[in-house]
Amino acid sequence: MCNAQRVNGILNGTLAEPRINPPAGIVTANPIADVTTYLNGFSGRFYDVQFAISNAASPNSFTQADLTAIRNLSVSTTAAFDAWLLGPGQAPTSQLLAQIPNGLNLSAVTQNQFLNLLGSNGGSPASQLWNLLVTQLRASGQPARQGIQVVASKLIAGKRPHLVPITDSFVRVEMGISGWAKTWTCSHALMTNPGIQAQLATLGAGLIANGPYAGGVNPASLTELRLLDLALWTFHRRRL
Repeated sequence: MCNAQRVNGILNGTLAEPRINPPAGIVTANPIADVTTYLNGFSGRFYDVQFAISNAASPNSFTQADLTAIRNLSVSTTAAFDAWLLGPGQAPTSQLLAQIPNGLNLSAVTQNQFLNLLGSNGGSPASQLWNLLVTQLRASGQPARQGIQVVASKLIAGKRPHLVPITDSFVRVEMGISGWAKTWTCSHALMTNPGIQAQLATLGAGLIANGPYAGGVNPASLTELRLLDLALWTFHRRRL
């Protein structure tokens, strides 16, 4: 079940949770401070920057720059997968990306649009792209420790940052869910929640006020979906 109350508590800084690992203690949510730290010191801040540059030139095609960008989020791909994605995989992946609107915000997507674009029944273009990437990652010998589903989600989310969330185990725990399909469904429910939208706007404004950031990162360029991902991920990381 998607726990909107918990997510709201993380975003407004009222949730306090025990640490998962020793030493014992209580961790209180502080999303502006947490994400500020991330944007100043974690390599993941360049994921968004590099995909923005790539998408400006190639919004419907995966590129070598995209494969480089996901390495900032601590994942990599095999040479065999890279050769497929940049070679014979170009046509089928580009056809599917072209069916997923670029720039459409998940917060503006109706339930019917969600089912048509991201529905997990295998018929939507996003789920077809997901299945195709996962199949090829497995076929290429992608190590399980790299998280095959995580790699697929980071590639798709990078190409459609307003619409498709990153699937990450830290984020799923804080959402109160399991499985990639539930991540998409839960993210849609959260992003269409007026209270969550207001909290994300506050987070974005707070991050802008805390600038400038190392490496020239601009928080104003981050989508609300990415802000949600970062707030949940950084809170969970502090709980470990």
